[in-house]
Amino acid sequence: MERVIIQRIERHEGFVAVYFRDGYALTRRTDCEEYGEEPEWDWFGDNRPDDGAEDHFGERVRIAEDLMQADAEA
Repeated sequence: MERVIIQRIERHEGFVAVYFRDGYALTRRTDCEEYGEEPEWDWFGDNRPDDGAEDHFGERVRIAEDLMQADAEA
């Protein structure tokens, strides 16, 4: 399996985006509780994979969740 490498994390009002070195990114709303919704990760913008990156969606979500948890504990 190819390594998934984080490039950067950006926080904006209402959402967070996690960018990966291969050009893809995941995003998740951070204001879901205000609307009674569960936060869910999704591909960011129109840059959706057609080259196998979709196969690693779960791994990317796990990495992003671990980063968010570590950040909250820091």
